[in-house]
Amino acid sequence: MNALLRSRIGLVRLALENNADSTIGFLALPSTHRTFPPEIPLSYQQFLREADGAACGVVLLFESDDILKYQLPAKTLPGGRQRWFCFGSVDEASLLLDVRMNAVYRVDPDEAFDPDDSLGDLDHFLLTCVFDTEYQEFVADPSADAWFQLLKTCGHPAPSA
Repeated sequence: MNALLRSRIGLVRLALENNADSTIGFLALPSTHRTFPPEIPLSYQQFLREADGAACGVVLLFESDDILKYQLPAKTLPGGRQRWFCFGSVDEASLLLDVRMNAVYRVDPDEAFDPDDSLGDLDHFLLTCVFDTEYQEFVADPSADAWFQLLKTCGHPAPSA
């Protein structure tokens, strides 16, 4: 996990702690597990060491204790569980990580899977689509979405050097 993402998670955590509305979202404390099952990709393990699960508006990021229970969508994609790892959801769509490429995909069960429709690597996805304003692409009305409004109060992260 890069330092910019780690810092951004810290800013969002602080904003959540300072907000009286507990329904906006949730960032779990860092995982206390010393090790994780080998099925959990290293890049997601690094996230779990910052936040062991999260509810970020319409984005849900699974916690370490239950994540292996949510792998059914990975089995349906080309390459199956050896290639794919389901780590969360956006509304009815699953968030899957191509383990070989560390690329994130939003897979809607009602749409055809497009292998060219990556949302970037895991750090980029988390930084821009979960903890910054590109999150607005996931909601119909960003002005009415409490998570998006919270992210706006956090400002934008500085570009990486």
